[in-house]
This record gives sequence, structure tokens and C-alpha cells, in this order.
Amino acid sequence: MRSLAKELQCVRRGRPARGLRRHGSRQEVAVGACEQGICASGPDLRADPSRTGRGDPHRAPGSARRHDQPDRCSDQRRLRACQGLFQQSGRQREPGNDPARSAKSVRIPAQRAWQADQHSHHAATAFHLRRVARAWGPDVEADQGSIGDLRSDRPARRRLSLSIGKTWRRVDGVLLLDKPTGMTSNSALQAARRLFSAAKAGHTGTLDPLASGLLPLCFGEATKFAVDLLAADKTYEAELQFGARTATGDVDGLVVERCPVNFRLADLEAALPRFRGTVRQIPPMYSALKRDGKPLYELARQGLEVDREAREVTIHELTLLDFSAGRCRLRVTCSKGTYIRSLAEDLGKALASLAHLTALRRLAAGPLAVSDAVTLEQLAALADEDRRCWLLAPDRLLQSLPPVYLDDADALRFVHGNPVRSSGLPGKCRVYGGHRLLGLGERNEQGSLRPRRIVASA
Repeated sequence: MRSLAKELQCVRRGRPARGLRRHGSRQEVAVGACEQGICASGPDLRADPSRTGRGDPHRAPGSARRHDQPDRCSDQRRLRACQGLFQQSGRQREPGNDPARSAKSVRIPAQRAWQADQHSHHAATAFHLRRVARAWGPDVEADQGSIGDLRSDRPARRRLSLSIGKTWRRVDGVLLLDKPTGMTSNSALQAARRLFSAAKAGHTGTLDPLASGLLPLCFGEATKFAVDLLAADKTYEAELQFGARTATGDVDGLVVERCPVNFRLADLEAALPRFRGTVRQIPPMYSALKRDGKPLYELARQGLEVDREAREVTIHELTLLDFSAGRCRLRVTCSKGTYIRSLAEDLGKALASLAHLTALRRLAAGPLAVSDAVTLEQLAALADEDRRCWLLAPDRLLQSLPPVYLDDADALRFVHGNPVRSSGLPGKCRVYGGHRLLGLGERNEQGSLRPRRIVASA
């Protein structure tokens, strides 16, 4: 990157510089070593007769076309290409001219920039070259990810910045996000990932766009333990509307059937106990479950409905919080794979009625609670250092597992993938070397502790 800035400075001093090549949208400006006489300098991209051979056939013997001077020929082409760009981008606005027209006059047409790019075969580097928006205003700082800027020696010249996009970095930790309603889980993940500039990220369980609440996000090494939280119990607060059934089982779908609400509060309370404990539940058609490699929701959007096998799920808690005007609020703590939409429809059938889900909020996932979560708006308003304070250690996802502490010799063997001796009950455990997390291990009945997932920094 330093060498690139030095080469561009050489153009100002009249020395040859290696070419640049443009990649990107047609709104970007192309700089390149112009082969065959095509150059981006001046108002017209005219061919040099001495290069194209379309001019005077009786050119001088010392023409740049000679093959015994390839280096000199290519250096001159690169020099003219770079000087042409600075000439176009640095043209001053003349007094009395229309600002919009002046701004337009310094723009290199996209077609000419493309032509220059097509013939820049000797370009050694590929960067995005763009103009800063405020052309004649005060200095504008380059955005994050730029490798520098080219300051002109004249105050009225347009500043340029070479941008290589956002810089991603390694970030390790867990973020408890309070997802808003109307946003997909992946959209929330990508928004948080950009705020932290995290190179690697994932979430620990999808929330429907209708749902809000706790969405644990994993960055870096914490993604290795995301699958363990997927199997954890979840707690929700759900709102149900009786008397109508929708195609999707929630308020986002079209109403396909209606009926009067004839039951009372006592009937609802009497129906709840049959849904506590282990129950069999048929997944909805609008779900991510697959049939013959295709998600069920794709088949449902085509108007198709296939048979789904009932699955066993466990509902640990089902508490009625409120009931009025054909609506009720429930607090549900359930196992992995439980669909609250299916629970709402099954509860409506048990009351000889219909029901669908109108609101859903996740309150907890395993040991993690929404009271410790942060919203995207709060994160965006914080400085970078303050934002990182919301990241939790990766072992927060493993708090339900017993800890195992190893000495230095066993810790070294463990991080190299070798089993070590350990006393205790068989099963999974989180392994530490001193106070440093080494990874996830599993102990068998013979007392052999084998590594399952290793932290890269261990």
C-alpha cells in the first residue's frame, strides 16, 4: 500500500509510475497504463499515431513503437495515463460557471474509462478509485478502509482517496442482541457484524421476522460453540388471537378461516395442562424443515401441502398471563424444535375454535436473558471501544457444562488434540488451562478427556 502511494506521488514529480487498473461500477474513474494509444488524459481519448500505426506511415526510426525499447514505451504510457487522470480530477472551477456544469466537465465518461481499462495490460495493482463528494469544500477525511489520500499541491484541486472497502478483523466473543420486529435473523446478524467489523459471525437459532427479543450472536472463536446453545431450552412470551386461522399460523399470513369465540376463561385454563410436558407436534408448512432437499416454506408458497411427521417436544412451562376479548398472553419455556405457531393452532383446536400467533418475544435462551441484551440502535450510537464492552467471553455459551482445569502439561496435550486423564462424571465439559479457555471436551467412563472443539488462541 505504501509503494502504491509512492508511485502516485511520482506522477506529480514527473517520474514514471506503475499503472493502476479500475474494477467496480461505471461511476468510478479508471487509471491505467494505456496500451495501443488509448489514454484517459484530456477531453478526448485520441489514439497516438506513433503507437497505433494509423498516422504517418513514415514515422521516425526512433519512434516509441520500436521493440528494442519496451520499458521506455510502457513507462511513458503509464505516465500519460496517470497525468491525464490528475488533469481531469484536478481541474479548477472557473468563476462564473455553473457549479453543476463544472462538476460534470471534469468527469471522465464511463465508456472511455472502460476503454482505458481494457488496454491496461501492464497494470500491477487493482484498487477502487473514487472522488470525494465535496469537490471544492474543505478537506474530507477518508472513510474507514481507505489506504490514504492524494493531497493536491493546489487548494482548489479535487482530493482523491483509494478505497479498498471495509476492513474486517478478528473479533472473538458473544453479543446478546435484542432483535427488533420485522427484521430477519440474518439481517440482524449482518448489521451487528458490520458494526464490529467482525470477519466471522453466526447466530444461535433463527427468530422469525415477526418475533423480537434475545438473539445471541457469535463472533470468531465463539462460533465453535454456537451449536451447543441451539439445543438449549428457550423461553417466550406469546400473544394469541382466537377466532381466525391464517395460512402461515401468524398474523403475517392471510386469514383462511374464521369462527366465533364461545369459550370462557375457565375453559382456557382447563385446556392448558394437556400441553405441558412431552407432547407431539406437527411442524407448520411455513418452516425451514426440508422435504426432498426443499424447504417446506418454498412448497407452501407454491400452494402445495405435504404430510409432516409429528415430532416430540417438551414444554416445561405454559403459564397464562392475560385473557381478554378473544386474546391471551402465554409464557412458554420449551425444548429445541418447538413451534409456538403450532402450539397456538393446537390450543385453538382444543377449545373448539381457531387461533393464530400475533406477537412473539424470546425472553431467554439457556442461561442467557434478554435483560442483558442490547439493541442495534444502541450499538450504533456508541464509540468503537464502548461497543466492544458489550461482547461477552466465548465460554458464556458453555455455562451449563461443568468446568475442568488442567495443569500446563495436560493443557499442552489437550490443545494438540490428545486425550488426557481427568476424574469426574462422563459427559461434555468446558476445559481451562489456568483461567484460559482451551475448548470443549468430553469425558468417558474410563476418565479419558478428549477434545471436541479447540479455541485457536489457546
